Amino acid sequence: MDDLVKMRKRISELEKTLSQCNRMVRELRDSQKWLKMLFEYAPDPFYLVDLKGTFVDGNKAAEKVSGYKKEELIGKNFLKLKLLSPQQISKAASLLAKNAMGQPTGPDEFIFNRKNGKKIILQISTFPVKIKDKTLVIGIARDITEQKRAQEMLQASEEKYRTLVENIADALLQIDPKGKITYMSKSFEKKIGYSREEVKGKNIRDLLTPESYRTALKRIRRWMKGAKGLSSYEVEVKSKDGRIIPFELNTSPLIEEGKLKAIQVIARDITERKQAEEETRRSYKKLQKILQGTINALASVVEVRDPYTAGHQKRVTNLACAIAKEMGLPEEKIEGIRVAGTLHDIGKIHLPSEILSKPARLNEMETGLLQTHPRVSYEILKEIEFPWPVAKIILQHHERMNGSGYPQGLSGDEILLEARILAVADVVEAMSSHRPYRPALGIDKALEHILKNRGTLYDPQVVDACLRLLTRKKFNFDRPLEQDTSILSDS
Repeated sequence: MDDLVKMRKRISELEKTLSQCNRMVRELRDSQKWLKMLFEYAPDPFYLVDLKGTFVDGNKAAEKVSGYKKEELIGKNFLKLKLLSPQQISKAASLLAKNAMGQPTGPDEFIFNRKNGKKIILQISTFPVKIKDKTLVIGIARDITEQKRAQEMLQASEEKYRTLVENIADALLQIDPKGKITYMSKSFEKKIGYSREEVKGKNIRDLLTPESYRTALKRIRRWMKGAKGLSSYEVEVKSKDGRIIPFELNTSPLIEEGKLKAIQVIARDITERKQAEEETRRSYKKLQKILQGTINALASVVEVRDPYTAGHQKRVTNLACAIAKEMGLPEEKIEGIRVAGTLHDIGKIHLPSEILSKPARLNEMETGLLQTHPRVSYEILKEIEFPWPVAKIILQHHERMNGSGYPQGLSGDEILLEARILAVADVVEAMSSHRPYRPALGIDKALEHILKNRGTLYDPQVVDACLRLLTRKKFNFDRPLEQDTSILSDS
């Protein structure tokens, strides 16, 4: 009885053990199926070879990459299939030798020949494994053809950019947020005489004059605070041999992850431009002197023929310019008034000297002749290309606000402002000075006349400015404007 119980118990234990074994077998089979599926459908090519390079197995990705069906690969050696170029066979053999010693390899790059003859670049890693007491090699490949092509294109682009930057006429610098120079192009080396090794790590202030450093710092600070529309600016750079070289700078930020990584600076040597500007200034001064001499010579023609009005044009010019300045006119307009005032009576050269110096008042015919001088002045000067409408100003300086003037009978805003100013200055000077046919009437009479005819004959604003100048003793006929730097000045 006891033996029977023991036998049944033993049978039950064996059944449990058998059940566990069956379960383990099923799980192993499932696991093998799972691993087989992983192997078969892995996105990268997986293959299995022996230590001689003969294919034992491969997945679908391996078929796709190689162009061979699995059946075409299994049992074939990679040498026979000519998958690698002759130059790479020794490399593959050395890797198999390492696998034979139990060492994994890779990733290593190979140029792989597909079945259709197209070459691709594979990155291969290998791992030795023991299967049924036999050493096999699992290979995992990755097609990096496009990646390599992109890298080569990027490398070529970088090389092209580097060559461009290194040899461009404009210099390129890179400065860290603390002002230290981290990069300088070859073109800048040539300009300043320092090598890149000498400059790298130095602060930008070491290369700039103190004033230029303050200018650059001020600009960069404004720019970092978000100021828009900051144009290029000029600085002076100290070269290794002590020369001061003018440069034009343009700065831009290099931002990474929202932080200022560096400041990029494009520097252009403007030495030649500065020299050209200086040459232009010298030429302009020379032309100014020529123009000044020509204007003075023309002005003197009238005064030689009419000694009684000698100095009239100069005094009228001084007053007209003072009025214009009092009115807040820009210097450019004042300069035009200065030239027009100096020449405003040039047309009198066509009048007989008997009329100019007649000790009595002119008759109607003589007055008519005298009134032609603005038109004659215009005809003399109209072909000269002054920067200002000099001929028109002189033509209109005897016009009046109510249209009663000559020679065109213009009124109001039809008359140039410069001509309205010249009209007031002309009449005030004429009345306050001696004439052949009468003694000087004096400043008071002249001011009384323009005030009485303010708005009728003369522009109100011009009259008011003239009154302020003369009643407050701010003007003297024989003293030109202070700090006179015009082309007609004696300096």
